[in-house]
Amino acid sequence: MHARVSKRGLRHFAHDKRQPTCPVEGESPEHHHLKSFVARLARDLGYRAELEVASASDAEDAWRADVLVLTPSGRRFAFEIQLSAMSMPEGRHRTERYASAGIATVWLSSRHPGWMCQLPSVHISESGSEDPVADRGLARFDGQRWIAQESLPLIEVISGILDGTMTKTESPGEFVEMVAVRRAPNSAEVTVSRTTRDATVLVRTSDLKRHRWYQEGLDRRREEQQRAQEEAAQDAARTARERSANIAAMKERRYRLLQRVVAGLQATLKPDEAIWLAGQYPERWDGGYPVPLELASGTASSALGALAGIGSLDMPGMSWVVICPTASRCDTEMGAEWREHAVCVGADTPREAHMIARALGWRAHEVEIIGPQWKPQRRPQAGPIPREYLGLL
Repeated sequence: MHARVSKRGLRHFAHDKRQPTCPVEGESPEHHHLKSFVARLARDLGYRAELEVASASDAEDAWRADVLVLTPSGRRFAFEIQLSAMSMPEGRHRTERYASAGIATVWLSSRHPGWMCQLPSVHISESGSEDPVADRGLARFDGQRWIAQESLPLIEVISGILDGTMTKTESPGEFVEMVAVRRAPNSAEVTVSRTTRDATVLVRTSDLKRHRWYQEGLDRRREEQQRAQEEAAQDAARTARERSANIAAMKERRYRLLQRVVAGLQATLKPDEAIWLAGQYPERWDGGYPVPLELASGTASSALGALAGIGSLDMPGMSWVVICPTASRCDTEMGAEWREHAVCVGADTPREAHMIARALGWRAHEVEIIGPQWKPQRRPQAGPIPREYLGLL
């Protein structure tokens, strides 16, 4: 038999001319039995099935199917009984040759060849009986991954393939099976683990839909996680930019107010006194403007506020002005100590003054607003040298 298309475009089978040699010559009884069984099974299910159907072409892409089944919808399936040795490249080439002709292929074998689960294939046990069983090449979806399907009657597998309730799919990753094999012809069967990378397996279409929904859910969650990560990264970058901008604005305020404070202190300076700036270490102001903020950048004791003060020429004690301390670094203990030594605390705006005063436990009016013509409301008392500087003097 061979498949051909009529003048009206209908696919059908036609008998070959009588050949001097028969294509089934040399077939084993097992091969012939399985081939006949599959054809009979397809016919019993209501499909057109013929044995040894060849393509009309004799070119390199010619094919000959052990069993070719034609469904009412026009789909064609080739069932190949492969008991002899076949390499993986050869099997892939033959499968692709069928595919180029619009034919889906399923390989059937009672052996355990290397291409099992690499091609759309089924291992048949009890192949000589009237109720053979498919026990390899099948998979089911357990809700998270494809796992090996328990044995099914071959009739159920072929019926599912032909009616569209079973199909092939790729199982990415490692597909693990437990396979019963014989080490020697007369030895007992032993169960071994077989792992196939990126297997091709036959599955129920209902499982395929469940797997697709699962994958879509995974993809959605992955996209949501990626979106959340991107949003978190954007938030972090925005926070970093805002923090950087706040730090820059704070430095600008401290620098601007430092010029006013030094000018105001200079107006009250006595001949035996000097203005001191306190940054990494205390340094007497040299009288130059603008006053570098780095020289008065403050310490932890000043809540990072800029530090300027009046002291004697050898700095035995200081009358401090803390400029724009960081409110989050201020506390009531610090406020009590500053009040005790009449430390002057300055801010740029009433809002900033209110925040600093609340952190220190002060009243808002106790924090001075450093305006352009600022002068200390009262002369600060001589206070202790910040402990950070004790080892430097």
